[in-house]
Amino acid sequence: MKLSIQSGKALVLVGSQGCKKSTIARAVALQNGAFVEIKAADLESQHQDWMSEHVKTVIVQGFPKKRRFREQLKRWITSPTFRVNRRMTYPVDMPAPNFIFCSSQVDELDRIDERRLQVVEIKP
Repeated sequence: MKLSIQSGKALVLVGSQGCKKSTIARAVALQNGAFVEIKAADLESQHQDWMSEHVKTVIVQGFPKKRRFREQLKRWITSPTFRVNRRMTYPVDMPAPNFIFCSSQVDELDRIDERRLQVVEIKP
């Protein structure tokens, strides 16, 4: 399987539990360099302690639940820079990372602007 992340879009891997979504996401992320894995709830935090200047790809398990974070996510995906707010430091602008989402719930996609997503359904 050959997958890549297009600029200005996020890659979404959808499939049942255990179908190797995270494994595929890691393989794609490794093509771009350093990556970090987080839960969707970490995106909803006011601090992005998980982000560093070395991270090229962020693998997210699930999708943010709150609408305002979905809007923020669209900006992160399409913007060339990413404003990082860490605890105990000043905000810093960094090059925007690629995003890969892994989810077993297709219905979560209904609330996201599909023009920003490259969806791949993985079947066992």
